[in-house]
Amino acid sequence: MTKNILQLIIHGIFNQYKFSEVSSLGKSHFDHFVLKLNPNQTTITEDENFKYIQWEDLQTNYSIRFSKNGDFLFIEEEVWYEFKFPFLRRRIYRHIRKA
Repeated sequence: MTKNILQLIIHGIFNQYKFSEVSSLGKSHFDHFVLKLNPNQTTITEDENFKYIQWEDLQTNYSIRFSKNGDFLFIEEEVWYEFKFPFLRRRIYRHIRKA
C-alpha cells in the first residue's frame, strides 16, 4: 500500500502531463490497438453490431467503438483523472461521453 502511494506521488510530480498509450495510436484498426495496448489494462467486448475496447491507466479511461470488421469508429467515452495533494485521491478532471 505504501509503495503505491509513493509511486503515485512520484508519478504525480514528474509525469503529471504524460499522454496515454491510446492517444498515441490515433484512428488505428482494432487489431493494432489489441497488439499495442497492455493486456492487463484492456477489456475487449463485442455485441451483434460492434467491437469495443475499454482501456484504463492511472490518469485516463477510454471506451472505443469499432465496426465488426475492426475499423475504428470513434471514442465513446474519455475520462481524465487527477490526483490532488495532500491526500492523493483520484478524482475526475474531465469526462467526455460521445455516445
